Amino acid sequence: MSGMRKMLLVQQTPAPEVTRQKLRAVTNNSINEHILPLTVPPANRAVGKTKLHTWYNRFFKRTLDLAISIPVVVCILPPLCLVSKLAHMLQSPGPLLYRQVRCGKDEKPFTIVKFRTMSVPDQGVCEIQNASSRIFPLGNLMRATKIDEIPQFLNVLQGSMSVVGPRPHHFNDCAVFEEIVADYKQRTMATPGITGLAQYEEFRGQFEWNCTESRVANDLRYITEWTPASDITLIVQTGFVIFRNVAAAGLRRMLQPSKAPVLQVVNETDHAVAESNQRDYNNSYRKAA
Repeated sequence: MSGMRKMLLVQQTPAPEVTRQKLRAVTNNSINEHILPLTVPPANRAVGKTKLHTWYNRFFKRTLDLAISIPVVVCILPPLCLVSKLAHMLQSPGPLLYRQVRCGKDEKPFTIVKFRTMSVPDQGVCEIQNASSRIFPLGNLMRATKIDEIPQFLNVLQGSMSVVGPRPHHFNDCAVFEEIVADYKQRTMATPGITGLAQYEEFRGQFEWNCTESRVANDLRYITEWTPASDITLIVQTGFVIFRNVAAAGLRRMLQPSKAPVLQVVNETDHAVAESNQRDYNNSYRKAA
């Protein structure tokens, strides 16, 4: 098995005309550190009636969703809306929320909401074009700490999402994934969630850094092996991960060394003089610091 080649689903940074994922073949010895190998074997993939389909377990799951989403929406979301709006006013004017239609339970469409973390594209420009370059600085912080996901508790309150479940994907992505993973549709048997087993196992984020087969395998394992304790465990574990991300982001910001401003070179003929002035400026900056 060590020499067997595995196929990982990878989406390159999309150009406007690119709409399909590509398969990249890698060996066990040449896997990029960001690309996750297939670690979850597809076992017992035929999903029938599970514990999630009984009325008392649905009642428990909905009660847990309301018990978490109501306090978040009432107590946590309003101040975060204020902070996010201030960030937008300072760095990226535009709407507070980002909305997108996603595939929900039983393939029914619903509108997911997040805090906007990217600048609004010009009219007529593809939404995914230059997406990474449009993320403003505080938007990067919101993504790293998962604060941008908090408005999805409105979806949970509405009933289109659950706190725990498979992540909802865009319909275009679903159409492509169905061609790659034969039983991909079975993950829509459960209500999509803010967090889930696949997310906690780090099969998440941009498609180019993920193995879709492993993501689907984890989602189906969550559905088939669901218990009330599994939801509570994933919620607690996700809370620890978010706390760790917030602490790490704050620590990096505190330890980030300040940099001396760079003097601009106005005339190319004065390049040597400018370099000398920059060195003198940097030395005086360090002494002053």
